[in-house]
Amino acid sequence: MKIKSGFLFSMIVSAVTLTLPLQVSARQVHTWHNINAENGEWVAKLQMLNEKGIFVLPDGTSVSEFKVSTGSPKRYGFEFDPNDDFDVAYTLTLVQQNENAGNQSNSTMFKSKACVYVITADGPAKPDIRVSSFNGAACDWKTVPGVGEDFFVS
Repeated sequence: MKIKSGFLFSMIVSAVTLTLPLQVSARQVHTWHNINAENGEWVAKLQMLNEKGIFVLPDGTSVSEFKVSTGSPKRYGFEFDPNDDFDVAYTLTLVQQNENAGNQSNSTMFKSKACVYVITADGPAKPDIRVSSFNGAACDWKTVPGVGEDFFVS
């Protein structure tokens, strides 16, 4: 009887272990995106503009703000609400962390480099991304076919 119960226990543990990765991958992530910083540390913020959606890390946890730095790119996924009609828009804003920002004599001036991406789509696999750069920031993006878009800041 001990052999049977031990076998049954190991089968249950195996079944649970095998289904855990499926729970994370069962999320309805529509696109995956990498953010790469070529210099310094940047704070990234994601914000829905139209319709509902969430942003997730590769482990499945929700995210709306995180840091990106040289040599440490970040990856996020975008999920839209099942009730959306895909008239979706969101922003990705990146602001470089400036060591001297607190030491400015005129604290009302914004001097940090910043990139703002307004992310929409004209249709399936047809991204429509508008980019604004501030204070000398270089902001770029590229499509990764079948995956999503990657973003680059410097």
